[in-house]
Amino acid sequence: MHTESGDRSKGNAYPNVVVLVHGTLARGASWTSPDSPLACTIARSLGGDVLIERFEWSGRNSHKARITAGEHLAERLVSLHGSYPTALLHVVAHSHGGNVVAYALRSMPNPSGIAGIVCLGTPYIVVRPRNIQPTYRLLRLVSTAVSLLPALGIVLIVGMVATLIAYTSAVRWVVAGALLASVTGTVLFLVVRLLRRLDRYITTRIIPHVKATQQAIVASLQGQFLGVPVLSVQTRRDEAARYLRLVDLIAGLPFRLWSPTTVSWVTIGTTVVYVSFLAVVSFQSEDWRKAWNEAALSLVLAYAVYVLTLVGIVTLVTMLALTACAVWPRVFRAHALGFGEDGFMKNWLVAISASSRPPTADRSRNEMVEVAGVGLRHSLLYQDERAIRLAASWLSAQVEKKGPGA
Repeated sequence: MHTESGDRSKGNAYPNVVVLVHGTLARGASWTSPDSPLACTIARSLGGDVLIERFEWSGRNSHKARITAGEHLAERLVSLHGSYPTALLHVVAHSHGGNVVAYALRSMPNPSGIAGIVCLGTPYIVVRPRNIQPTYRLLRLVSTAVSLLPALGIVLIVGMVATLIAYTSAVRWVVAGALLASVTGTVLFLVVRLLRRLDRYITTRIIPHVKATQQAIVASLQGQFLGVPVLSVQTRRDEAARYLRLVDLIAGLPFRLWSPTTVSWVTIGTTVVYVSFLAVVSFQSEDWRKAWNEAALSLVLAYAVYVLTLVGIVTLVTMLALTACAVWPRVFRAHALGFGEDGFMKNWLVAISASSRPPTADRSRNEMVEVAGVGLRHSLLYQDERAIRLAASWLSAQVEKKGPGA
Protein backbone atom coordinates (compact mmCIF):
# COMPACT_ATOMS: atom_id res chain seq x y z
CA MET A 1 0.00 0.00 0.00
CA HIS A 2 1.23 3.48 -0.75
CA THR A 3 -0.33 6.88 -0.56
CA GLU A 4 0.39 10.52 -1.37
CA SER A 5 1.54 13.47 0.67
CA GLY A 6 -0.94 14.79 3.18
CA ASP A 7 -2.01 11.48 4.79
CA ARG A 8 -0.55 11.64 8.30
CA SER A 9 -3.07 9.32 9.96
CA LYS A 10 -0.64 6.42 10.19
CA GLY A 11 1.93 8.39 12.14
CA ASN A 12 5.01 6.32 12.65
CA ALA A 13 3.51 3.24 10.98
CA TYR A 14 5.20 3.93 7.62
CA PRO A 15 8.48 1.99 7.47
CA ASN A 16 9.52 3.81 4.28
CA VAL A 17 8.97 7.29 2.84
CA VAL A 18 9.87 7.98 -0.80
CA VAL A 19 10.20 11.53 -2.12
CA LEU A 20 10.00 12.04 -5.90
CA VAL A 21 11.72 15.13 -7.35
CA HIS A 22 11.06 16.24 -10.94
CA GLY A 23 13.55 17.94 -13.24
CA THR A 24 13.76 21.18 -15.21
CA LEU A 25 10.52 22.53 -16.70
CA ALA A 26 8.64 19.47 -15.41
CA ARG A 27 6.25 20.66 -12.70
CA GLY A 28 3.46 18.16 -12.25
CA ALA A 29 5.39 15.40 -14.03
CA SER A 30 3.21 12.28 -14.25
CA TRP A 31 5.98 9.99 -13.05
CA THR A 32 5.94 11.71 -9.64
CA SER A 33 2.34 10.63 -9.09
CA PRO A 34 1.91 7.89 -6.42
CA ASP A 35 0.10 5.81 -9.05
CA SER A 36 2.88 5.99 -11.66
CA PRO A 37 4.65 2.76 -12.71
CA LEU A 38 7.85 3.96 -11.04
CA ALA A 39 6.13 4.78 -7.73
CA CYS A 40 4.16 1.53 -7.71
CA THR A 41 7.20 -0.63 -8.49
CA ILE A 42 9.29 1.03 -5.78
CA ALA A 43 6.45 0.71 -3.26
CA ARG A 44 6.11 -3.02 -3.96
CA SER A 45 9.86 -3.57 -3.65
CA LEU A 46 9.82 -1.84 -0.25
CA GLY A 47 7.01 -4.00 1.11
CA GLY A 48 3.96 -2.06 -0.03
CA ASP A 49 3.43 0.09 3.05
CA VAL A 50 5.13 3.21 1.70
CA LEU A 51 4.37 6.91 1.84
CA ILE A 52 4.99 8.54 -1.56
CA GLU A 53 5.81 12.25 -1.36
CA ARG A 54 5.85 14.42 -4.47
CA PHE A 55 8.17 17.42 -4.21
CA GLU A 56 7.35 20.32 -6.52
CA TRP A 57 9.73 23.17 -7.32
CA SER A 58 9.78 25.94 -9.93
CA GLY A 59 11.62 23.84 -12.52
CA ARG A 60 13.45 26.89 -13.83
CA ASN A 61 16.85 26.27 -15.40
CA SER A 62 19.03 28.44 -13.19
CA HIS A 63 21.44 27.94 -10.34
CA LYS A 64 19.35 30.15 -8.09
CA ALA A 65 16.17 28.14 -8.75
CA ARG A 66 17.91 24.83 -8.03
CA ILE A 67 19.62 26.12 -4.88
CA THR A 68 16.34 27.57 -3.57
CA ALA A 69 14.55 24.32 -4.36
CA GLY A 70 17.29 22.41 -2.54
CA GLU A 71 16.77 24.47 0.59
CA HIS A 72 13.02 23.81 0.47
CA LEU A 73 13.60 20.10 -0.15
CA ALA A 74 15.91 19.95 2.86
CA GLU A 75 13.16 21.47 4.99
CA ARG A 76 10.68 18.91 3.64
CA LEU A 77 12.99 15.99 4.36
CA VAL A 78 13.67 17.21 7.89
CA SER A 79 9.93 17.62 8.42
CA LEU A 80 9.24 14.11 7.15
CA HIS A 81 11.89 12.71 9.45
CA GLY A 82 10.23 14.51 12.35
CA SER A 83 6.80 13.17 11.40
CA TYR A 84 8.05 9.63 10.77
CA PRO A 85 11.16 9.22 12.92
CA THR A 86 11.31 5.42 12.49
CA ALA A 87 10.77 5.50 8.73
CA LEU A 88 13.59 5.21 6.19
CA LEU A 89 13.76 8.14 3.79
CA HIS A 90 14.42 7.56 0.07
CA VAL A 91 14.67 10.12 -2.74
CA VAL A 92 14.23 9.52 -6.47
CA ALA A 93 15.10 12.44 -8.76
CA HIS A 94 15.19 12.99 -12.50
CA SER A 95 17.50 15.29 -14.50
CA HIS A 96 18.33 18.53 -12.64
CA GLY A 97 16.19 17.26 -9.80
CA GLY A 98 19.32 15.34 -8.81
CA ASN A 99 21.17 18.63 -8.39
CA VAL A 100 18.27 19.91 -6.28
CA VAL A 101 18.80 16.88 -4.03
CA ALA A 102 22.55 17.58 -3.89
CA TYR A 103 21.83 21.12 -2.72
CA ALA A 104 19.33 19.82 -0.18
CA LEU A 105 21.83 17.42 1.37
CA ARG A 106 24.35 20.15 2.13
CA SER A 107 21.61 22.08 3.97
CA MET A 108 20.54 19.16 6.13
CA PRO A 109 21.97 18.71 9.64
CA ASN A 110 22.00 14.90 9.27
CA PRO A 111 21.91 13.83 5.59
CA SER A 112 23.15 10.35 6.50
CA GLY A 113 19.61 9.65 7.78
CA ILE A 114 18.55 9.14 4.15
CA ALA A 115 18.66 5.45 3.22
CA GLY A 116 19.25 5.98 -0.50
CA ILE A 117 19.04 8.38 -3.41
CA VAL A 118 18.34 7.45 -7.03
CA CYS A 119 19.26 9.98 -9.72
CA LEU A 120 17.91 9.32 -13.22
CA GLY A 121 19.72 11.10 -16.06
CA THR A 122 21.14 13.80 -13.79
CA PRO A 123 23.74 16.16 -15.31
CA TYR A 124 25.65 16.70 -12.07
CA ILE A 125 26.89 20.26 -11.72
CA VAL A 126 30.68 20.35 -11.32
CA VAL A 127 32.38 23.58 -10.24
CA ARG A 128 36.16 24.06 -10.20
CA PRO A 129 38.25 27.22 -9.64
CA ARG A 130 40.13 28.36 -12.72
CA ASN A 131 43.91 28.73 -12.54
CA ILE A 132 44.56 32.49 -12.60
CA GLN A 133 48.32 32.20 -11.97
CA PRO A 134 49.35 32.02 -15.70
CA THR A 135 47.43 35.24 -16.43
CA TYR A 136 49.00 36.88 -13.38
CA ARG A 137 52.50 35.85 -14.54
CA LEU A 138 51.79 37.28 -17.99
CA LEU A 139 50.72 40.60 -16.50
CA ARG A 140 53.91 40.64 -14.42
CA LEU A 141 55.91 40.06 -17.61
CA VAL A 142 54.21 43.07 -19.21
CA SER A 143 54.92 45.10 -16.07
CA THR A 144 58.61 44.16 -16.22
CA ALA A 145 58.79 45.16 -19.88
CA VAL A 146 57.29 48.56 -19.06
CA SER A 147 59.83 49.12 -16.28
CA LEU A 148 62.65 48.58 -18.82
CA LEU A 149 61.67 51.62 -20.87
CA PRO A 150 63.18 54.26 -18.52
CA ALA A 151 66.37 52.16 -18.40
CA LEU A 152 66.46 52.23 -22.20
CA GLY A 153 65.98 55.99 -21.97
CA ILE A 154 69.13 56.27 -19.86
CA VAL A 155 71.05 54.17 -22.39
CA LEU A 156 69.85 56.42 -25.21
CA ILE A 157 70.84 59.58 -23.35
CA VAL A 158 74.29 58.26 -22.49
CA GLY A 159 74.75 57.14 -26.09
CA MET A 160 73.65 60.50 -27.49
CA VAL A 161 75.99 62.37 -25.15
CA ALA A 162 78.88 60.07 -26.06
CA THR A 163 78.19 60.68 -29.75
CA LEU A 164 78.01 64.47 -29.33
CA ILE A 165 81.23 64.50 -27.31
CA ALA A 166 82.95 62.40 -29.97
CA TYR A 167 81.96 64.83 -32.74
CA THR A 168 81.99 68.20 -30.93
CA SER A 169 84.24 67.72 -27.88
CA ALA A 170 81.93 70.14 -25.98
CA VAL A 171 81.98 69.82 -22.20
CA ARG A 172 78.46 71.25 -21.94
CA TRP A 173 77.09 68.05 -23.45
CA VAL A 174 78.61 66.10 -20.59
CA VAL A 175 76.75 68.26 -18.07
CA ALA A 176 73.49 68.11 -20.05
CA GLY A 177 73.82 64.37 -20.50
CA ALA A 178 74.51 63.82 -16.80
CA LEU A 179 71.46 65.94 -15.92
CA LEU A 180 69.20 64.06 -18.35
CA ALA A 181 70.52 60.73 -17.16
CA SER A 182 69.81 61.74 -13.56
CA VAL A 183 66.25 62.79 -14.37
CA THR A 184 65.63 59.62 -16.34
CA GLY A 185 67.18 57.52 -13.57
CA THR A 186 64.86 59.14 -11.05
CA VAL A 187 61.88 58.36 -13.29
CA LEU A 188 63.12 54.78 -13.60
CA PHE A 189 63.39 54.48 -9.81
CA LEU A 190 59.86 55.83 -9.31
CA VAL A 191 58.41 53.60 -12.02
CA VAL A 192 60.08 50.48 -10.62
CA ARG A 193 58.99 51.41 -7.10
CA LEU A 194 55.41 51.97 -8.25
CA LEU A 195 55.35 48.68 -10.12
CA ARG A 196 56.73 46.83 -7.10
CA ARG A 197 54.07 48.33 -4.88
CA LEU A 198 51.42 47.42 -7.40
CA ASP A 199 52.76 43.88 -7.60
CA ARG A 200 52.83 43.62 -3.81
CA TYR A 201 49.24 44.88 -3.62
CA ILE A 202 48.10 42.37 -6.23
CA THR A 203 49.96 39.54 -4.49
CA THR A 204 48.76 40.31 -0.96
CA ARG A 205 45.29 41.72 -1.62
CA ILE A 206 43.92 41.05 -5.11
CA ILE A 207 45.02 37.42 -5.54
CA PRO A 208 43.75 36.28 -2.09
CA HIS A 209 40.48 38.12 -2.70
CA VAL A 210 40.06 36.46 -6.09
CA LYS A 211 40.80 33.02 -4.61
CA ALA A 212 38.34 33.64 -1.78
CA THR A 213 35.72 34.67 -4.34
CA GLN A 214 36.41 31.50 -6.32
CA GLN A 215 35.95 29.34 -3.24
CA ALA A 216 32.74 31.18 -2.37
CA ILE A 217 31.33 30.55 -5.86
CA VAL A 218 32.33 26.88 -5.69
CA ALA A 219 30.72 26.55 -2.25
CA SER A 220 27.51 28.16 -3.47
CA LEU A 221 27.15 26.11 -6.68
CA GLN A 222 28.62 22.71 -5.81
CA GLY A 223 26.19 20.20 -4.34
CA GLN A 224 27.28 17.17 -2.35
CA PHE A 225 26.24 13.57 -1.72
CA LEU A 226 28.74 12.77 1.03
CA GLY A 227 27.68 10.09 3.47
CA VAL A 228 24.61 9.02 1.47
CA PRO A 229 24.28 5.99 -0.86
CA VAL A 230 23.61 7.16 -4.42
CA LEU A 231 22.51 5.20 -7.48
CA SER A 232 23.20 7.17 -10.66
CA VAL A 233 21.34 5.79 -13.68
CA GLN A 234 22.22 7.18 -17.11
CA THR A 235 21.18 6.21 -20.61
CA ARG A 236 23.36 6.07 -23.68
CA ARG A 237 22.90 8.84 -26.22
CA ASP A 238 21.06 10.98 -23.69
CA GLU A 239 19.94 14.06 -25.64
CA ALA A 240 20.12 16.39 -22.65
CA ALA A 241 23.62 15.23 -21.72
CA ARG A 242 24.82 15.60 -25.31
CA TYR A 243 23.32 19.06 -25.58
CA LEU A 244 24.93 20.23 -22.34
CA ARG A 245 28.30 18.86 -23.48
CA LEU A 246 27.92 20.81 -26.75
CA VAL A 247 26.96 23.99 -24.88
CA ASP A 248 29.91 23.53 -22.53
CA LEU A 249 32.28 22.92 -25.47
CA ILE A 250 31.18 26.08 -27.32
CA ALA A 251 31.07 28.21 -24.18
CA GLY A 252 34.54 27.02 -23.16
CA LEU A 253 36.27 27.87 -26.45
CA PRO A 254 37.89 31.10 -25.19
CA PHE A 255 39.42 29.23 -22.26
CA ARG A 256 40.74 26.50 -24.55
CA LEU A 257 42.19 28.97 -27.06
CA TRP A 258 43.57 31.45 -24.54
CA SER A 259 46.86 30.37 -23.01
CA PRO A 260 48.75 32.98 -20.95
CA THR A 261 51.67 30.57 -20.62
CA THR A 262 51.99 30.28 -24.40
CA VAL A 263 51.77 34.06 -24.83
CA SER A 264 54.48 34.49 -22.18
CA TRP A 265 56.89 32.09 -23.87
CA VAL A 266 56.19 33.58 -27.30
CA THR A 267 56.91 37.03 -25.86
CA ILE A 268 60.15 35.90 -24.22
CA GLY A 269 61.24 33.99 -27.34
CA THR A 270 60.51 36.93 -29.63
CA THR A 271 62.49 39.24 -27.36
CA VAL A 272 65.49 36.91 -27.28
CA VAL A 273 65.48 36.62 -31.08
CA TYR A 274 65.16 40.38 -31.53
CA VAL A 275 67.95 41.20 -29.06
CA SER A 276 70.19 38.60 -30.67
CA PHE A 277 69.53 40.18 -34.06
CA LEU A 278 70.45 43.63 -32.74
CA ALA A 279 73.66 42.28 -31.20
CA VAL A 280 74.70 40.54 -34.43
CA VAL A 281 74.07 43.69 -36.47
CA SER A 282 76.11 45.80 -34.02
CA PHE A 283 79.07 43.45 -33.64
CA GLN A 284 79.53 42.80 -37.35
CA SER A 285 81.23 46.18 -37.81
CA GLU A 286 85.03 46.16 -37.74
CA ASP A 287 85.13 49.73 -36.47
CA TRP A 288 83.64 49.47 -32.95
CA ARG A 289 83.64 53.20 -32.47
CA LYS A 290 81.81 53.71 -35.73
CA ALA A 291 79.43 50.91 -34.81
CA TRP A 292 78.57 52.69 -31.58
CA ASN A 293 78.35 56.19 -33.02
CA GLU A 294 76.30 55.29 -36.08
CA ALA A 295 74.45 52.09 -35.18
CA ALA A 296 74.07 51.62 -31.44
CA LEU A 297 71.74 54.56 -30.85
CA SER A 298 69.40 53.53 -33.63
CA LEU A 299 69.44 49.93 -32.39
CA VAL A 300 68.61 50.93 -28.81
CA LEU A 301 65.87 53.18 -30.12
CA ALA A 302 64.58 50.33 -32.26
CA TYR A 303 64.52 48.09 -29.21
CA ALA A 304 62.58 50.70 -27.22
CA VAL A 305 60.00 50.92 -30.01
CA TYR A 306 59.88 47.12 -30.06
CA VAL A 307 59.20 46.95 -26.31
CA LEU A 308 56.42 49.51 -26.57
CA THR A 309 54.86 47.64 -29.48
CA LEU A 310 55.18 44.28 -27.72
CA VAL A 311 53.65 45.59 -24.51
CA GLY A 312 50.79 47.10 -26.47
CA ILE A 313 50.09 43.89 -28.38
CA VAL A 314 50.32 41.63 -25.32
CA THR A 315 48.11 43.96 -23.29
CA LEU A 316 45.53 44.17 -26.09
CA VAL A 317 45.50 40.40 -26.62
CA THR A 318 45.19 39.78 -22.88
CA MET A 319 42.33 42.22 -22.47
CA LEU A 320 40.49 40.82 -25.49
CA ALA A 321 41.00 37.28 -24.22
CA LEU A 322 39.78 38.05 -20.72
CA THR A 323 36.78 39.89 -22.12
CA ALA A 324 35.97 36.94 -24.36
CA CYS A 325 36.34 34.56 -21.42
CA ALA A 326 33.77 36.60 -19.49
CA VAL A 327 31.29 37.50 -22.24
CA TRP A 328 31.33 34.53 -24.63
CA PRO A 329 30.20 31.86 -22.11
CA ARG A 330 27.41 34.10 -20.83
CA VAL A 331 26.04 34.41 -24.37
CA PHE A 332 26.02 30.65 -24.99
CA ARG A 333 25.13 29.15 -21.62
CA ALA A 334 23.65 31.72 -19.22
CA HIS A 335 20.05 31.22 -20.32
CA ALA A 336 17.15 28.78 -19.98
CA LEU A 337 18.52 26.56 -22.77
CA GLY A 338 21.99 26.25 -21.25
CA PHE A 339 23.25 25.86 -17.69
CA GLY A 340 21.34 28.93 -16.59
CA GLU A 341 22.37 32.15 -14.90
CA ASP A 342 26.17 32.06 -15.20
CA GLY A 343 27.36 35.60 -14.45
CA PHE A 344 30.45 37.31 -15.87
CA MET A 345 32.58 36.78 -12.76
CA LYS A 346 31.43 33.18 -12.40
CA ASN A 347 32.52 32.40 -15.95
CA TRP A 348 35.93 33.96 -15.53
CA LEU A 349 36.73 32.70 -12.04
CA VAL A 350 35.29 29.17 -12.07
CA ALA A 351 34.66 26.40 -14.58
CA ILE A 352 31.06 25.15 -14.46
CA SER A 353 30.30 21.92 -16.28
CA ALA A 354 28.13 18.80 -16.04
CA SER A 355 29.16 15.22 -15.30
CA SER A 356 27.39 11.89 -15.68
CA ARG A 357 28.79 10.83 -12.29
CA PRO A 358 28.19 12.53 -8.95
CA PRO A 359 31.52 14.30 -8.27
CA THR A 360 31.11 14.60 -4.50
CA ALA A 361 29.67 11.16 -3.68
CA ASP A 362 31.67 8.73 -1.58
CA ARG A 363 29.10 5.90 -1.75
CA SER A 364 27.86 5.85 -5.33
CA ARG A 365 26.97 3.20 -7.89
CA ASN A 366 26.80 4.17 -11.56
CA GLU A 367 24.67 2.26 -14.06
CA MET A 368 24.19 2.70 -17.81
CA VAL A 369 20.96 1.39 -19.34
CA GLU A 370 19.48 1.18 -22.82
CA VAL A 371 15.98 2.63 -22.66
CA ALA A 372 13.13 1.47 -24.89
CA GLY A 373 10.21 3.45 -26.21
CA VAL A 374 9.35 6.40 -28.41
CA GLY A 375 10.53 9.86 -27.47
CA LEU A 376 13.53 11.50 -25.87
CA ARG A 377 15.78 8.99 -24.12
CA HIS A 378 16.33 11.50 -21.36
CA SER A 379 12.61 11.44 -20.50
CA LEU A 380 12.19 7.72 -21.08
CA LEU A 381 14.41 6.87 -18.13
CA TYR A 382 11.62 7.20 -15.57
CA GLN A 383 9.32 5.11 -17.82
CA ASP A 384 11.72 2.36 -18.79
CA GLU A 385 10.99 -0.94 -17.04
CA ARG A 386 14.64 -1.89 -16.64
CA ALA A 387 15.56 1.47 -15.14
CA ILE A 388 12.54 1.31 -12.80
CA ARG A 389 13.37 -2.23 -11.65
CA LEU A 390 17.00 -1.25 -11.15
CA ALA A 391 16.01 1.71 -8.96
CA ALA A 392 13.47 -0.34 -6.98
CA SER A 393 15.81 -3.28 -6.31
CA TRP A 394 18.66 -0.96 -5.32
CA LEU A 395 16.45 0.92 -2.83
CA SER A 396 15.27 -2.41 -1.43
CA ALA A 397 18.91 -3.45 -0.98
CA GLN A 398 19.60 -0.25 0.96
CA VAL A 399 16.73 -1.09 3.33
CA GLU A 400 18.21 -4.54 3.92
CA LYS A 401 21.59 -2.98 4.68
CA LYS A 402 19.96 -0.71 7.25
CA GLY A 403 18.33 -3.71 8.89
CA PRO A 404 14.87 -4.06 10.42
CA GLY A 405 13.70 -1.22 12.59
CA ALA A 406 16.56 1.02 11.48
